[in-house]
Amino acid sequence: MVKEVGGGGADGGVDLVLTEAGEKTFVQCKQWKSFKVGVSTVRELYGVMAAHGAAGGFVVTSGRFTQEAAAYVTGVRTNRLHIVVDSYCRTDEPGVYAIGDVAGPPWLAHKASHEGVLCVEKIAGLDVTPIEPNSVPSCTFGHPQVASVGPTEADARRTGIEVKVGRFPFAANGMAIATGVDSGL
Repeated sequence: MVKEVGGGGADGGVDLVLTEAGEKTFVQCKQWKSFKVGVSTVRELYGVMAAHGAAGGFVVTSGRFTQEAAAYVTGVRTNRLHIVVDSYCRTDEPGVYAIGDVAGPPWLAHKASHEGVLCVEKIAGLDVTPIEPNSVPSCTFGHPQVASVGPTEADARRTGIEVKVGRFPFAANGMAIATGVDSGL
């Protein structure tokens, strides 16, 4: 069961309590616009978890935890840039998950959204497929737009992966035709 318990603040944040088999997990969403999340946010999360009787919790943010905040959370391993998580976004601290930029690259909004859904479904006891960071599509918004997934051709060759290169003409691409840029490969 998912229960919304917040959302009235100026930052537009929403707090959720997820309940599965009598165990509660707290989701604090109000930090989603923060670039840095400090110790006070982690303390607040622990306080709200205690007030709601939650067994675990996580903070949804677009930023990164400060080293002080990461160190404050005992049992949560960090490296220089992010919180270390497994393929289900679980930290080493039972009941604590990390998603998005704080969970490491690739730093993409659609990866963070997928991680959030994965966490909620895992907490709810659903059968979920673990995330594979190297399989997350990447994109470059420019002219022309570029998308990729997996290793580059050079990286694949360097690691001994057999590579087969395919080419597709822009003239056969609907977006290229619609934008009037239909020449090239």
